[in-house]
Amino acid sequence: MRHAVRDCCSHSLTYSKRSIFGWHSALYPRETNAEGQERRIVAYGNQRIWKGVPDLLEAFRIVIAQRNDTELILYGSSPITHRRTGAPYAFLRSLTDDALAELYSSADVIACPSWYESFPYPPLKGMACGAPVVTTNIGTEDYAFNEETALVVPPPDTKSMAAAILELRDNEELSERLRKAGPNKAKELTWNKTADAVDSIIRREMR
Repeated sequence: MRHAVRDCCSHSLTYSKRSIFGWHSALYPRETNAEGQERRIVAYGNQRIWKGVPDLLEAFRIVIAQRNDTELILYGSSPITHRRTGAPYAFLRSLTDDALAELYSSADVIACPSWYESFPYPPLKGMACGAPVVTTNIGTEDYAFNEETALVVPPPDTKSMAAAILELRDNEELSERLRKAGPNKAKELTWNKTADAVDSIIRREMR
């Protein structure tokens, strides 16, 4: 049965050649030059309200009120049109895998403010690239463990999101710990392990 599940999920099973869950091999930590760069928050920007971008903008407004040397960069397939707070940000459109990996690797914080997800890729991709992650606790339970692999906050708590971003911005020890833990956790999520887990569940339920 395990082999059947693996055949059904016929993606590459190695992190180094094809990356986790079949993602492109570009998603790994890159060397970046941060000299002269403002402290950088990166997030996936999507117009759907449940993706939480207005909450992130509100959290960012709180952040820049205390640390004005911080920038927010959103990326996605189409620009965001709603601005609930007027917080400034840049938008990068239709990035290649390499460009996205470089952006993630340059980040001081990857922020993921969604209200609803099943298994969100942006926080895991950020972890794969060695970036410290602040994420909501929606759909990330398999890989985002608070203060171990990420900082986890409830949605739509903008004050908690802002506080977590500031904590990673200012706590170098914590930030470095998450930078190291992220890629290791991402490497654990392979189709082999997924197939084993599905196989185990099926066998248990058939008893």
